[in-house]
Amino acid sequence: MPSEVTTSMPQQVVSRSNELVNAAVGVTVINTLVGIAFMTIGGLFLQKGLPKLFMNTPE
Repeated sequence: MPSEVTTSMPQQVVSRSNELVNAAVGVTVINTLVGIAFMTIGGLFLQKGLPKLFMNTPE
């Protein structure tokens, strides 16, 4: 019994830390993708939307 406990405990700790690392990496990737998407949308809006707003003279 004691040998099983000593061999299984480190495995649990390692797998738990791996889960935490994977979760942190996933959150970072999602945040990066969302940031890139917002920057792209914002850039397109600034390029196309704002000139129309400022130079939209009624014809």
